[in-house]
Amino acid sequence: VGILFAFVFKHLHFHEQTMIEVCSYTLLIYIPYLIAEALEMSGIVATLFAGISVKHYVASNLTVESQQKAKFLVRMMAYVTETTVFLNLGLSVFALHYWSC
Repeated sequence: VGILFAFVFKHLHFHEQTMIEVCSYTLLIYIPYLIAEALEMSGIVATLFAGISVKHYVASNLTVESQQKAKFLVRMMAYVTETTVFLNLGLSVFALHYWSC
């Protein structure tokens, strides 16, 4: 999958539109998740291997500006999801539980 996406990125020239390049870069990581979930396979493993192959093969075909924007986008998404998980855990610990006897 990663090699196919690298071929597509090499021959489609998005170099003038960095936002389209970054959006398609992030979609390339999300598409294998959707396919794996549709086939009732592990979407997490598919995303892991898609991310590894896209990082290895596709990132070198991005412009420097797109690489910086993609890195920022991934860090921001990681921060938001990490904050959401810890907020959910923290609120569930201190939630009021009413026990019926």
